[in-house]
Amino acid sequence: MTSSAIFKDKIHAVFVAEIVFYSLAFLATLASFARRGKMTSIKLYLLLLISLKLAGTSLSLRAAVEIVNSGDGTMSNGTTVLFIVGGVLTSVASAPLIHCTRILLPPLPKKRHPKQAHLERFLANLSRLTLIAAIATSAAGYGQLSGSTSTAEEGAKIVQASSILFPAGYLMLLAAGSLAYKTTHSDWPLIKLYGVAVAFPFFILRFIYIIISAFSLTGNLLEYHKFSVLNGDWRPYLGMFVVMDFCIVIIYLVMAYTAPPSP
Repeated sequence: MTSSAIFKDKIHAVFVAEIVFYSLAFLATLASFARRGKMTSIKLYLLLLISLKLAGTSLSLRAAVEIVNSGDGTMSNGTTVLFIVGGVLTSVASAPLIHCTRILLPPLPKKRHPKQAHLERFLANLSRLTLIAAIATSAAGYGQLSGSTSTAEEGAKIVQASSILFPAGYLMLLAAGSLAYKTTHSDWPLIKLYGVAVAFPFFILRFIYIIISAFSLTGNLLEYHKFSVLNGDWRPYLGMFVVMDFCIVIIYLVMAYTAPPSP
């Protein structure tokens, strides 16, 4: 994989920029562990998120370069596997990213609190189940994309379902955290809530991109559509997904360095 091949297409340069950013973020997260007693759990989830992103983006870059090197723009079986595994890892990375939000929000009490509403616990439990379902459907959907045309079309529909489950789980998690703050955790550090609030619009825009991209999928991975990573316009991917993820990771890294331990 030569340097000229890597930068053959602008989407390749975007992948390289992602790899550089997440490599630096990985080092910054490791360095943050020197600050003892400061948000250890969010640092661990950031490391998991960054590791998934690095692996997924590297595989996607490799697949994109192999398509260019093929000469006729086709995908071999090996290239298809690289793209699908990269897509699964990138999609699953949404889970630890969302869980970083959960860490910044007030938790549910271990024992039922007299002021705790039934809706609060229901939303918290439902958000966990929704995110588990999102991970499972994402992996299953991408796995079927490498099959026959009919199987790939079914896989695309499953990926579409997972693209809706991720934001649904995130919004239910926010609702549960807001209720917990009002009922049982009024002393929760405001800086953590500010971090969640600042990251919110970036989450929404990235989810919009994910949904549009998923619903543009067909049984043919190389079919052109504007929101395709492999064969589409690189600008929506950069502006609506990559930059949004960068902003969220930076916000949560700042929280890892500055936010006080939970009361």
